[in-house]
Amino acid sequence: MAIEVYIDASKLGELGLALDEAGIEQWLAHVVREAGNVLQREMRKGGRGRVYHRRRGWHRASAPGDYPAVDTGRLAAGTRMRVSYPEGEIGSNVPYAKYLQFGTKKMAARKLYREALLDAVKRLHGPDSIVVWEA
Repeated sequence: MAIEVYIDASKLGELGLALDEAGIEQWLAHVVREAGNVLQREMRKGGRGRVYHRRRGWHRASAPGDYPAVDTGRLAAGTRMRVSYPEGEIGSNVPYAKYLQFGTKKMAARKLYREALLDAVKRLHGPDSIVVWEA
């Protein structure tokens, strides 16, 4: 099952941006690309959670509410971005991405695609007033 997060460009007026269709698509591409950068950068920082032994050695997991810590690199490699007016999308078809994003009864949610988009908008424009939703 894929997990995808979308950003709705119809709310750009809230940021004081008056753009035509081409400008909106360019802005979306910039935000989605920045979200991917945020995700990659934060995942590479490593975890603050528990440490445990794996076949390949030791791993420090991410703490609840943090971005996932890189273990195999599969989640980072499986992240996909797409822009098609009036939406930008970032997500993954890696099966465990949904468990990281939403949590389970045994594991609290981690920051993932939704938070990466919000962090990208905040980084680029200050307030995160763009509507973001999961599908």
